[in-house]
Amino acid sequence: MKIINILENNSIHNKIKCEHGLSTYLEIGKHKIIYDTGQTDKFINNAIELGIDITTIDYVILSHGHYDHTGGLPAFLQINSKAKIILHPNGLRERFSCSSKMIKSNGIPWRLEWQQFKDRILFINETQSLFPGLWVVTELANNKKPILNDRLVFKPNDTYIPDPFEDEIVIVAQENNQTILLTGCAHNGIINILETIKDTLQIDKYSFVGGGLHLNSQTDTYINNLLDNIKPYTIDKWGLNHCTGQNAINIFEQKYTDKVIEFSGGCSISFN
Repeated sequence: MKIINILENNSIHNKIKCEHGLSTYLEIGKHKIIYDTGQTDKFINNAIELGIDITTIDYVILSHGHYDHTGGLPAFLQINSKAKIILHPNGLRERFSCSSKMIKSNGIPWRLEWQQFKDRILFINETQSLFPGLWVVTELANNKKPILNDRLVFKPNDTYIPDPFEDEIVIVAQENNQTILLTGCAHNGIINILETIKDTLQIDKYSFVGGGLHLNSQTDTYINNLLDNIKPYTIDKWGLNHCTGQNAINIFEQKYTDKVIEFSGGCSISFN
């Protein structure tokens, strides 16, 4: 099994382009997967630089319907003619980010044009295995500790309400007694995610947990309480990036000495 961070907010050298977004490559057995596509086509340029052949990708899994995780898909589809696109149907809802100054759209940029490539999309609204050793896990919003961010909203009728992120999908992969978990933003909360996987797949030990944890606006107290709730789970290595926030990464590093890496664009990790 191999994981390469194709794109995120930072990179390990200037040949790997950056943007606020995320795209991760996963190779497991004969299968090749891209998890999220960033904002633009920058992830394609990075993939070429990293020796990843876009034409051979079997699946693109979209973690949730935000622009910074889905915007590069149309460019990908112009190059790759075979990959299935995994998306929760609620990912297509119109979404917004609100502040005291403005409300702006932050959903899927191609939301209104999706039917142009509907034959490529496989809508998934429940946890399932795509092939032996690979699960897409959803139904995270129904867990017992819902995490809501009042700034991230949608408008089902005439009122903006907090987005419950019912469309969020995470990846669990297992090969050669190694288990990894990949998150996009963990909008439902990493504890909810870990608990859901334990309940549905009976997994509580991981070789690697990587991705964004959406802790960039949380207090030290919140983050330390979260770390206390992670104690029942065995996690050998964390690869944190994107929306985790530098302060949260620093606290994780203090708590888990030598078990945390900043998983920036260009970083690679293999599991034997």
